[in-house]
Amino acid sequence: MLMALREMGFLVTLYPMAVLSEDWAAVYSDLPRDVEVVSEMGPPLLEAFLRHRHTYYDAIIVSRPHNMAHLQPVLHGRPEWFSKLTLIYDAEALFAPRDIALREARGEILTAEEKEKIYSDEISLASRANGVIAVSALDRDAFQRHGIAAVHPVGHCLAPEPTP
Repeated sequence: MLMALREMGFLVTLYPMAVLSEDWAAVYSDLPRDVEVVSEMGPPLLEAFLRHRHTYYDAIIVSRPHNMAHLQPVLHGRPEWFSKLTLIYDAEALFAPRDIALREARGEILTAEEKEKIYSDEISLASRANGVIAVSALDRDAFQRHGIAAVHPVGHCLAPEPTP
């Protein structure tokens, strides 16, 4: 996604939530030098970073629920920082069905209400986003059932290559 945005002419900043301990040569062995990488700040300094940069960006794309969860306190505490930019949540695939299946595989008995809460907790992370990217129509439908209207499925096909 970063490379596609860059190829479309956008200036791109990558702010990893995991603090990277790679040296810069390793970081830029995977990325072009014109992609800004803010590798040593992580979640504790996200608000400070955005305090100085929120007027710099036209859009912010956040991938995966754990990263969107880190942004939630800033979204709620400083909503004015996000009033003039587009916030896109790249949900990838919903984690809720896997979380439910894993818990049930471990022997937990979940009520319908508990399952619904797992879905709604995850999907509510997107409530402040201007748009959501999902990987399938099934995930789009789940977001829409929970009141998130602007959901766009973006997937890709892989040709199956069975192995013995």
